[in-house]
Amino acid sequence: MRVSALLVLAAACAPIDLDAPVEEALPEGWDEVSAELGRQGVGVGLQFSQGALVPDTDVDFTVSGVAPGDLVRFLYSTTGTGAGPCVQQLGGLCLGLRSPVQQLDTAVADASGTAAITFYLPANAPQIFVFTQAVVDRGPASVATNTITAPILSGSLDNDGDGYCGGTVCADPATLPGDCHDGDPAVHPGVTGFHAQPYALPGGGSSYDWDCDGVERLERPQEYDCTPNGGLFPTCPYTPGYTSGVPACGDTANWGAGCTELPLLGLPFCTSTSGSQVTQRCR
Repeated sequence: MRVSALLVLAAACAPIDLDAPVEEALPEGWDEVSAELGRQGVGVGLQFSQGALVPDTDVDFTVSGVAPGDLVRFLYSTTGTGAGPCVQQLGGLCLGLRSPVQQLDTAVADASGTAAITFYLPANAPQIFVFTQAVVDRGPASVATNTITAPILSGSLDNDGDGYCGGTVCADPATLPGDCHDGDPAVHPGVTGFHAQPYALPGGGSSYDWDCDGVERLERPQEYDCTPNGGLFPTCPYTPGYTSGVPACGDTANWGAGCTELPLLGLPFCTSTSGSQVTQRCR
């Protein structure tokens, strides 16, 4: 399930009023109960995880270890973790997020006991910390997961693990920018090998620009030449290359492999001795 980013962006950008009544900070329809009457309920075996908070990307939030069919609520705060509000609709369960608490979305656990949502973080999201937690809504028997504290990162991540991120600025200082296909670890700046086949582009089509320099560079750009050197005793030096024009990336053509002198009417005459079909590779 993909979630709109408007809710979290508005909350993250809005001024935080720590003196506001707690009930105004809870999701609509929730009522707070006294902390003295509230209870703790951390679910044993629940595992809550989330992806990196990178602007202009989809972020996955996942809870595993849930009973199939359970309703899971994904919550967040921008003010921190700690003693949070206790919610009547959750049997008085006290949250681990400080008020104000908002709900990202809900999901129903599948047959494997996993509930997940996908949330789009807008490109102009502020550089702040976000605190998240999930709750398995079982009414009076509701339980909560662990909390997660994570910053909204500046820049892109290295999604394919090749040491390069897919943007001009990387969120991880251990990576370098400029990856033109951050879903394929074989494609990145600095690639030195040549390829006879292109790679598939995420949006469709293909490219031979394996090193991300913006150019599909030919491995063998030369044409064949077999011409007498014109000296007193002419010989037939030659330049190896394609004999009938340089082919495009991935195409195959004849490659000149030698040059031999054949006297003709007392004058030197040079001719190709052999050749083979060679596929043009690129990067």
